Amino acid sequence: MFIITYKSEFIRFKKGMSKDEVKGILGKPFKIEHCSHKENEKLIFKLDSGRPKSVLYSVLFTDDHLVYVAKLN
Repeated sequence: MFIITYKSEFIRFKKGMSKDEVKGILGKPFKIEHCSHKENEKLIFKLDSGRPKSVLYSVLFTDDHLVYVAKLN
């Protein structure tokens, strides 16, 4: 399970969630990175944290299923 803070709320993501479920929660990705294995894809989300600088999260999917969520900054 992965937990992030977004708009002053804790959001839980479970391994195996679909890409559409994650996009439904976080919105449109800021950037999409394709990995060396074509079934892997990283989405970068830029979220407003209420501070001057937004927070970036990297979300990795394999076969459209969530593998991990990592804070980049």
